[in-house]
Amino acid sequence: MPFPQGHPFFPAGQGMASMPTRSPPSSPPTMDCSIAEFCDMYGLGEQAAVKLERLGFCFRDNLTTVMPEEYTGVGFKVLEWRRVLLAYKMLKQDSWHR
Repeated sequence: MPFPQGHPFFPAGQGMASMPTRSPPSSPPTMDCSIAEFCDMYGLGEQAAVKLERLGFCFRDNLTTVMPEEYTGVGFKVLEWRRVLLAYKMLKQDSWHR
């Protein structure tokens, strides 16, 4: 028996509703620049690039796990290191929005 005003779950005249689809997870950010370019783009300077190289830094490394004795051992001061962490976070965010 038909419903008096159309189907109770679908408004009359609109047909079947489609199920929402999930998009696949986003790929990791691409950081296709050198350490020197990264330091230049985010105003860290040439010395920060040299210190990151000494630290053995590679993009996608988790810099928050670097211990104070490690970053001070290559010459970073505490506030300078905090600027590096902030710049790295910004680079990741900027890379996600590309």
